[in-house]
This record gives sequence, structure tokens and C-alpha cells, in this order.
Amino acid sequence: ISINRDLPADFIRKIMEKQPLNVAIPTEYGGRGVQVKECLSVLAAASYESLALSLMFGINIALFLEPLAKYGTASLKEKVFRQFVENRAMGGLMITEKLYGSDALNLKTAYQEVENGYSVKGEKHWQGLSGAADFWIVTARKTTANGELARDIDFFVTDNSNPAQHIPMVERYNNLGLYAIPYGINQIDVTVGTDQKLDPKS
Repeated sequence: ISINRDLPADFIRKIMEKQPLNVAIPTEYGGRGVQVKECLSVLAAASYESLALSLMFGINIALFLEPLAKYGTASLKEKVFRQFVENRAMGGLMITEKLYGSDALNLKTAYQEVENGYSVKGEKHWQGLSGAADFWIVTARKTTANGELARDIDFFVTDNSNPAQHIPMVERYNNLGLYAIPYGINQIDVTVGTDQKLDPKS
């Protein structure tokens, strides 16, 4: 498996039937309660068998599910967690951009408020699970009245099953390591609802 591109669909299906990602979902949404010990136990067990599988779990748990559990609106959590519990969905995080890498304070993906939501536009690359995740947390900076970008970064959850929120992978990278995890360039031109913006506590 480790020398082929992507994890085989039947392999993933059998593993996801065990609902390993439920460790990072609150109990009120059908999960096991987001206990750090359990999350790390799942990653440890997966790492022993496959580094790529462990990375796939880690992306979902640490970069998507835990931030959503902590900062998501109630309506968003209800919708997204249900898809993870019932339909074995997967999620990821989009930060890095070609010109700025992980220098998030200079990212150029931008958003502006529109009727009943936000319009988010930009380009991201090197996201693990590109083209495979069902949901994304996308980082963007607000476009100010003078056309410049605000310093602060905001986070939005997108749903790839919604045509208005679908983020296509326009180019796939033939990465040298971790063949089983897809990476590529993702073009972002989406509109999300007001409840899909994560709510910072500070």
C-alpha cells in the first residue's frame, strides 16, 4: 500500500466502518467526547501499521474535528459531525499558499461579507487530502473598505457536496513521500453561510 498513490477505497471503507474519527467528536453529536488520550491512542495504533494512515487520521482529528468542536457554531457542528458519524466523511485544513508557504500572516486568500454569508476567494496548495476531503477549514483575511487585507485571519468551513462551496484540486502533486496522501493546488471561489465562520473566543 505504501508505494502506491492513494489508499485503496476498499481498505479505507473497512477502516472507516470502525468509526475511528469518532474519538474527536463530542458525545452530544454521537462521538466519544474528544478526549485527548483516546485521540492519541487512535493515532498511535494507526502509526504502528501505516504512517500515511496515521497522517490521514491526524489531519482529520487535529486540523479539522478538534477546531470545529471548539470554535464551530451549534448548527454547523450538528450538520458536519452527523456526516462524519453517519457517512464516514473526512475533513482538512487549508492554510498554505504558493508564495507564502505557512507564513499565514501574509496569506492572500480573501473574503468579504455578502448577503447571508461570506465570499471567499484564493488559492491554496500542499493540503493533505486535497481532492479527497469532504469538508475544509479555509483560512482567509477580510478585504477592508480600502481594498487591503486585514491583519487577522478568519476560518471558514466549506462543504464540498455543495456546488457553491466545492473546492476543486486543479493540479495534483507527485509528492515523493507518503504516496497515499493526495496533495495539490486548490482553487477557492466559494460562498458560505454566516454559521460557517468559526467563532474565536479571543
